[in-house]
Amino acid sequence: MLAAILLVALVGGDSLIDMRVVGACAGANSDQSISACTRIIDELPKSAEDRAIAYFFRGRAFNAKHQFESAIADFSSAISIDPRLAPAFSERATAYAAVHRLDLAITDCTQAITIHPTNAVFRYDCGNAYWHAQQLDKALEAYGGAIRLQPNFALAYMNKGLVEAQQGLLDAALRDLTEAIRLDPVGTDALYNRGVIHERLGQFTEAIDDLTAAIRANPTETSAYKARGDVQRKIGRLDEAIKDFRRAAAIDPSDAETAAALSALLDEADAGARGAPAGH
Repeated sequence: MLAAILLVALVGGDSLIDMRVVGACAGANSDQSISACTRIIDELPKSAEDRAIAYFFRGRAFNAKHQFESAIADFSSAISIDPRLAPAFSERATAYAAVHRLDLAITDCTQAITIHPTNAVFRYDCGNAYWHAQQLDKALEAYGGAIRLQPNFALAYMNKGLVEAQQGLLDAALRDLTEAIRLDPVGTDALYNRGVIHERLGQFTEAIDDLTAAIRANPTETSAYKARGDVQRKIGRLDEAIKDFRRAAAIDPSDAETAAALSALLDEADAGARGAPAGH
């Protein structure tokens, strides 16, 4: 939402910037965004506000390309021009977290919340920073704050559930992941993670149902095939387990771990057919 407001500010600035350049700077294509924002920063007539916003959008593009140090530099430039530009603090926090500078990530996301305390995304980003730093209670508090501000925030419910699972609060984790799925029924990550938790609880039928739904939503997600294969093996469906690991291996033939697991399953099936323990 704030990014859209920033785009309006850039379009409505005093400088005469080509509208196509503005659109590309704020657009979804990262390479085009970097090129267009660089033109605004370096070449075109602009106000200080225009330059700050162009730095912000170029930083977002660098973040999307996982060029985090370049992103940090641009967000820092934006903040130096406009110290109240809350989205730049929040996005810089994300970049800092990606390069494991977690104290700085927490400082930045906290500053974004101070500037704009009713923004749910800023609290969600802080939750992620606290989670990376293994400050789990603070992560839960931040995700809860994001949900209170935006009750339909599926990602906040999902990450809150994952932190609860890490704390061993599996029933609470299931509730939050179930809410995430209700809000986003084809959200592959929430389906996959709820399936894994069902498996941890010994709820194998529910686990298979969730993992099957995750595969249906994203048929190339190898982790869901492998997780379902593990459950199938546990309940004695060795042939189905082999099928799942074969699918995962076909999608990613370079995955040595999948290949090793498939080989072990085939050995187990062969040993079972010969009436001998696997490995003998």
